[in-house]
Parts: sequence; C-alpha cells; structure tokens
Amino acid sequence: MSSPYNNPGSIAPQQLPTNAGGGLAVAALIVGIVGFLIGLLPFLGAVVGAIAVVLGALALSKHQAKGKALTGLILGSVAALTSILMTFAFLGSVQHASSVSPATPVAAAASPTGPSDADVAAAAAQAADKAAKAATDAAAKAVSDAAAKAATDAAAKAASDAAAAAAAAAAVPAEYKSALNQADTYANKMHLSKAGVYDQLTSEYGGKFSAAAGQYAIDNVQTDWNANAVASGKTYQEMSLSPSAIRDQLASEFGGKFTAAEADYAVLHLND
Repeated sequence: MSSPYNNPGSIAPQQLPTNAGGGLAVAALIVGIVGFLIGLLPFLGAVVGAIAVVLGALALSKHQAKGKALTGLILGSVAALTSILMTFAFLGSVQHASSVSPATPVAAAASPTGPSDADVAAAAAQAADKAAKAATDAAAKAVSDAAAKAATDAAAKAASDAAAAAAAAAAVPAEYKSALNQADTYANKMHLSKAGVYDQLTSEYGGKFSAAAGQYAIDNVQTDWNANAVASGKTYQEMSLSPSAIRDQLASEFGGKFTAAEADYAVLHLND
C-alpha cells in the first residue's frame, strides 16, 4: 500500500532573521567605554569621547544597533565633558603655579583683590567632579533602562510563544494525540520506517486511525529515520543476509519500506 507521508499541504518552518549589531555601533560602544574610563585625563579623554560620539551618531544615522550606538554616544559625551572640565582645571592650576613668585608667598596670600587663581582652579575642579558624577549617573541609568527593556521584551515574547504553543496543543483532536503516541512507540522502540509507521497506524489490523490522524502522527513524531534503518539492517545482518539483500529488504514495499537513501545509509553503517 502506498503511503502519503509527504504531505503537500505542510508548511516548512522558516528561519528567523538574525539581528546584526553593525560595525559602527560596536565601535561606538567600545570607544565610548574606553573614553569613559579615561575621561578624567585632560585632553585625551576629550578626543576619545568625541570619536565615540561621532561613531555613535553615524551608527544611529545608518540605523544600526540602537542600544549599542546610543550607549557609546552617551559614554563618549560623558568622557568628553569630563575631560574638557579637567583640562580647564589643569590649565588653571598650571597658570597659577607659573604666576606665583617664590619670594613673596605671604604677600600673594594676603592680597585683597578677590579670589586667587588657586580658588578658581579648586572651584573648577569641584564643578568638574559634580558634572562627571551627574553624567555618570545619567549614563548608568540609560544603560540600566535599555537592559531592563530588552529583558522585558524577551520575557513577553517567550510568554507569547508559550501561550501560542499551548493553544495549538489544546486544539489538537484526541485521536491525533493518540496516533502520535503510538507513532512514537513504532518509531523509537520498534524502529519502523515512516511508511511502516503510517501503515501500522491506519491499518484495519493495527491502529485503525484515520488517514488524517496517521499523517499528523508521522509529521510530528520525533525520531531519526536513518537510525531506524540502521537498527532494522542490523536485525537482517544477524540473519546472515548480504549487504545487498539487506538493502533490498529495507527498501522493499513488502519489507521495511524505508526510502532508498535511508537503505543506503543503513548498509554503510551496519558495522558502526
């Protein structure tokens, strides 16, 4: 009896698209992290931070990974701002040190002409520290919010997929479920072929399931048909059949009813 186990109405699973991060977004993130770590250094932190900002802006304009690009841009901005403030503080300290005369330290300290350069430099450094802390807190909050959103989206998708799978399973008729259970026994314990499983399920001397239930069962049973062919072939080998005879028995419509490819695979792996 021929077997319609190749169901023309079945729909092949489609591969989900991957999400590439984008070179500019990754570069912006890396340079932003480096800039953030060296942001307290005058000059250098500003340069590295500016590079991260430019890379992040380019990545966003090219619609690359938004989370990485935005994080790199924020970290780069923090690094640039912190380094600029530290640069001003450094230059103020150098100017003050060069203008103070070693011979008149008391007179310089006692000058009533307003705040000294040292006071200005100290105030600038304090302002830089406050700005750096505020920027660091903002960047950390942005990264935390992005991670929380990603985790929430992933959890929502997993819950949706689980609900859809549960709904699909609940919609399967009881006859189909019973046919699938028997198909699992025939395939994974008795090592029958796909056609053999279908025949056993729909035979009036076997499972007596409907053709639709039998088709559903062989379409959804989890097994390795090649491994089943090897197991059946080894049974024939114990009967002292030649490899050629084993192949004929496996592929015969009156024997194993395996496909030609499965029978060939079994003969090649009889001694594994």
